[in-house]
Amino acid sequence: VTYMPKAALYLRISKDDQEDGLAVERQRADCLKVIAREEDLTLYKEFVDNGVSAYARSVKRPAFDQMTKDYEAGLFDVVVCWDIDRFSRQPIQLETWIQMGDTRGLRILTPTESTDLGTDNGRLFFRLKGSIARAEVERKSARQKAQTAQAKANGTFKPRLGFNDPTVIKRIFALLGEGKGPYEIAKVLNAVGVKTLMGHTGAGQAVRRVAGTPRRGGV
Repeated sequence: VTYMPKAALYLRISKDDQEDGLAVERQRADCLKVIAREEDLTLYKEFVDNGVSAYARSVKRPAFDQMTKDYEAGLFDVVVCWDIDRFSRQPIQLETWIQMGDTRGLRILTPTESTDLGTDNGRLFFRLKGSIARAEVERKSARQKAQTAQAKANGTFKPRLGFNDPTVIKRIFALLGEGKGPYEIAKVLNAVGVKTLMGHTGAGQAVRRVAGTPRRGGV
């Protein structure tokens, strides 16, 4: 019996303002084409982190973490993602995968690239792409901080309020349906560690913003 290599499909987007998953769906369509063009490749499993950053070390990526465990368990041989910066923007994390992939010859496939971590050229390319992705985010972060500082200085700063997590939004509308007010709901959310988009607690205004957009109730 001929062994057919298995591919894990990893999809990630940092921010999904519309919360409709369409950006992830576009990634999926392109990645499935990659699997289809590889005649000896079969899909093992799909892992999706929607609205999750790959830059901040403090941010947990449940799907990515599960994919890592599955690879360590030998359940697949190839990772298909839309781009390496969708995979990770953390050099330390990339090095961990390089170490794992070096022994088994892990391939990272994207719509435009094929990277074999079992080769020195593949590892070099993987490191370079990861470093470039990291640098791009750091530059963007620096620009945003400068813009925020300027806005605060001239009095035009408007903090981002609200939530993006569909589970949190559903809970807010459920609590509103029970007759609870925004600040009561904020206390409930704070008690379980829910943060706003700015990473703050005490989110009465953020709850009001969600409540003022009825279409989001169905998420």
